[in-house]
Amino acid sequence: MRRGLLVMGSPDSGKSNLCHLIHQLTSERSSEFKVANLDPAAEFCPYSPFMNVRELITLESLMEDGELKMGPNSGLIHCMEYLVKNSAWFIEQLGSDEDDFIVLDLPGQLELSTHL
Repeated sequence: MRRGLLVMGSPDSGKSNLCHLIHQLTSERSSEFKVANLDPAAEFCPYSPFMNVRELITLESLMEDGELKMGPNSGLIHCMEYLVKNSAWFIEQLGSDEDDFIVLDLPGQLELSTHL
């Protein structure tokens, strides 16, 4: 049975560091724990994510697009909507191992998780 943990919190509250600690503790004991980065604005991850949304879309690419003219807040909303529209990519990245435990490192803007 697949299990998971959503790591949510305000910006710079230590979400990625918590995911890094979980990754360190579990990678030594079990290969069934996997950490995924779902923050399209995270330029650095202290852990090695098995899934990285930045391979699909980045906040920087949207903000640099002259036609879209998006700022950071609307850009993050667009990124998360893009992830939802590309749910096949997300499902493919999850893989088929039903015995894993997946830790999802979410963006710090809580309204992305509560309203979208």
